[in-house]
Amino acid sequence: MTETTRIKRLFRDAIRRGTGRAHLLMRAHPEVNFSADILKAACTNYAYDPQCEDSRGAYVLELVQLLEPRSRREKTISQILTALVATREASWGLTQLFDMAGQLAEKGNAGARAAFYQRYKLGKSADYAYDGEWEFVRLDGLDALLHVAGVRGCELADDSEEWESDYLIELAQKISPDINIRVALEEAAITNEYIARYLKAVQVDWQSIRKLNSKPKISALKSIQQFIEAPESCYLSS
Repeated sequence: MTETTRIKRLFRDAIRRGTGRAHLLMRAHPEVNFSADILKAACTNYAYDPQCEDSRGAYVLELVQLLEPRSRREKTISQILTALVATREASWGLTQLFDMAGQLAEKGNAGARAAFYQRYKLGKSADYAYDGEWEFVRLDGLDALLHVAGVRGCELADDSEEWESDYLIELAQKISPDINIRVALEEAAITNEYIARYLKAVQVDWQSIRKLNSKPKISALKSIQQFIEAPESCYLSS
């Protein structure tokens, strides 16, 4: 085994674990080309539990910035954006690619913004998974939310009983504290039936939560008493 191969194996292990050793190896060995493993880590979310762990997009982009020379760094970014547009199936890797493109776009990378928009629009076609809502709203705030609300509302036309979480509204409000996001949606809903459907579905969800929270709490003793008196009408969790 050559020294370069050994170093690359150490780097591959570090980047899959998401540790800082990957940074140290790159700084200590600028002569080694780590771009292939960085690209794979960009396209593959190596998190143990991606649903609970935050995206590793920022971590991977830090490693991209350590690539030398600059041409190698730019090539890797281009490959990441190409991978975003080319990825069809839903996966945590796709979500991470959206996250990375969004971060690059926020820093003024016009190519990243173009790739982000291109892949998001493809998500509305039959051959591509729909993804990137959170990253879209994080990137463009209210304008993105209005667009997403329209897409969601169109889908709700096929299922009028479906409900929607308000997490995107909360995100847009956090990004734009000077704008009343709910009022802006209500105004847009006057002339856009799809946004109106989306807003109605969100309100249904909010009303359900309020109704659930308004139910009187039953003490443990009272619950046990009810179970003794009428066991068929009660359920005790283990």
